[in-house]
Amino acid sequence: MKEHGTLFKADMVRALYREVDPKTQTRRLFTRHNSLVDGRRATPALWADLDFDAAWVDAGPSPAGNAGPYLKVPRRSEGTVHRVYATISIGDRLWVRETWAPEQYDAHAATVAAVEASVRKPAYRADFEGEPAYKWRPGIHMPRDACRIVLEVTALRIERLQQIGETDAIAEGITFTDYGRKCGHKGGWTEIGDCPAAENTHPQLPGWGVEPTSHMQCMHSAPAAYASLWSQINGADSWAANPFIRAYEFRRTAS
Repeated sequence: MKEHGTLFKADMVRALYREVDPKTQTRRLFTRHNSLVDGRRATPALWADLDFDAAWVDAGPSPAGNAGPYLKVPRRSEGTVHRVYATISIGDRLWVRETWAPEQYDAHAATVAAVEASVRKPAYRADFEGEPAYKWRPGIHMPRDACRIVLEVTALRIERLQQIGETDAIAEGITFTDYGRKCGHKGGWTEIGDCPAAENTHPQLPGWGVEPTSHMQCMHSAPAAYASLWSQINGADSWAANPFIRAYEFRRTAS
């Protein structure tokens, strides 16, 4: 069993703590830093030469007995095919790296020295609304001993990004908020009011999203909301590229 520091945004950290439909999956791109090629770390030149557009999934095991799944990826310059594995395996643990401040102090403490070291503890951006007066540090700089959330990997799939369905999108942290229906029978979109038309002729307002405050921030399906989230994190064209990703399933465990 190995541990891997893994970045999560504040809204996804809050999704991990939800009582109803908590986040239990995360999708990650293949990178040189989270992959092994034929069991070894790849050089930048080798990684750049791999043709992931022509890759395919092999459930494993490999001829050497290594468990799958993995990608079989052609190398452009040599015509050879290589096995690309995840460095994270089932049974490994992800320790969550999130935006944090090294120590939070009682509001009545006049100085840092006035607070006993034994009661100092980190503050986490995900726990606050607005802009509290902490000197926040990016999760990439969080040390292991400041981590409060550890996730045990229970399953791993390799698939194209756009294969995600409603169940998996919900497991990724997408939720539904019922903003009601609108009437289009009176010219334009208005409240239903006393419209005699059947309810199913009034379209449901979009309600799928991540911590939305209005239907204007939502999509009509969970996969569409996840696509929007992915694009916000990875760039405008990243969803359309439909790359291979690793889908990790996990459960929270003791830190």
